Amino acid sequence: MKTPQTLRQRALTVIELLVVIAFVALLAMLVLPWEPSNRAKSGPIYCRNNLKQIGLAYRQFSLDHGERFPWQVSPTNGGSQSNNWFTSGYTYRHLMVLSNELGNSPKILVCRSDRERPKAAQNFSAILDGRTQAESAGDSTIQFNQAISYFVGLDATEENPQSILAGDRNLIADVSVPAPIRFGSTASEPPWIPATNLLTGSSPIRWGFDQALHQGGGNILMGDGSVQQLSNPRLHQVFKEATATDPRGFKYGFLFPNNPGRP
Repeated sequence: MKTPQTLRQRALTVIELLVVIAFVALLAMLVLPWEPSNRAKSGPIYCRNNLKQIGLAYRQFSLDHGERFPWQVSPTNGGSQSNNWFTSGYTYRHLMVLSNELGNSPKILVCRSDRERPKAAQNFSAILDGRTQAESAGDSTIQFNQAISYFVGLDATEENPQSILAGDRNLIADVSVPAPIRFGSTASEPPWIPATNLLTGSSPIRWGFDQALHQGGGNILMGDGSVQQLSNPRLHQVFKEATATDPRGFKYGFLFPNNPGRP
């Protein structure tokens, strides 16, 4: 006959076994490499978290600099307002100034789904000299724009919460062509300014995200710090709304890190 004491001992043994199983499963998750499919599924979430942190960093910078973003503050005062840096070859400059706000962690500047950006710089200074977290000092494979997965919106202001502050870099002019060219593919290219007919014309709107990062969609960081995951049709609507809430429209445009960049 089983006594209550015997049953309690058996119950305790089962609980201990479940604890061991849970511990082994957790250890396996930490030690074993992720499958590519799991990595791809987590990419959009990871990317949104990156952009949220970038948004917080821009807001903190703004609080410390009279409600102005880096491109509205001179380099002598810690910003990136330089005529030389308002071309796509210097997109990284407008994110490097956030090193203090981002805790000197350039991993935040790289999307996990960005296969063309598989590594992050070792630190923010290394973006200039090419060191990576996975390789030795002096390596030059990750440098300048190659350490960045996000574009920067130079029209964003603290006063306009619907302005577009940043977003995934894989925007192209025509999603219908087999080999599209992304905005900012040339280092000397000036800021991209969307043509009026892209936003208000009656012809089909063809520009949008390609398939490189998040399967034909993407993430956009707004001026209020929120992050939106958008399909291409919704992206067009967000751009229209941003224009409607800012009488200047897109005066300065966007900088894309889709070229190696310049020192």
